[in-house]
Amino acid sequence: MAAIEKKHIVATPGILGGKARINGTRIAVEHIAIAYNSGQSIDEIVESYQGIVHADVFAALAYYYDHKEEVDAMIKQDEQEYEKLYRENLNQTLQLRKQLKAHRKKMRVSSAD
Repeated sequence: MAAIEKKHIVATPGILGGKARINGTRIAVEHIAIAYNSGQSIDEIVESYQGIVHADVFAALAYYYDHKEEVDAMIKQDEQEYEKLYRENLNQTLQLRKQLKAHRKKMRVSSAD
């Protein structure tokens, strides 16, 4: 009998920044690791992501544990980038609100004249 092998985990430059992912998807190993480490079961993870099977999740977790330091570092870097972008967005939103408030005040003053 010939051996049948499915390559579950791949990394392709230009897709998800070259991060390890489940073959045929844009689901990164780190997404699976985050879900699993936050308490989701294998079944819940499979249900959460369309088009993957249990073997994909097990392969992603195997890859994660084989490359734990590297993947954890990527997760931390992504979290830091998210926080930075969130703060920038919040600051821009606050600035826009101030400008809008000043504009409304100016419009009320000019319409009262």
